[in-house]
Amino acid sequence: MVSLVTMNPLFRCGLALVVAAFATTARASLAQSPPMPEVPETVAVDLRVAIDEWAVSPVHRGVSASVVFADGAQWRGTAGLAGPGEPLRSEHMLLIASITKTMTGALVPRSC
Repeated sequence: MVSLVTMNPLFRCGLALVVAAFATTARASLAQSPPMPEVPETVAVDLRVAIDEWAVSPVHRGVSASVVFADGAQWRGTAGLAGPGEPLRSEHMLLIASITKTMTGALVPRSC
């Protein structure tokens, strides 16, 4: 049986990106860094309202979103349900399906 890693060179490069990003993040978190800028409250409220409105649609279950601004400020939020009667939280794992192809396609040319 041939593994995906030996079959697809883009997969190998994508895996290397994930490992490198994790290693870089781990090293960066150990260093002392200045506090991150905060998202203005009005923007945070607008983002919260947007995902709350999206999540109430009967065709949607839940949403987890993160927005990184040019100044480095980051907003994160979740809305909707993870399961029957269980609110979605940022710790929940989500199925992301084919969007990973788009993300990998955008990252691979930059690093290979």
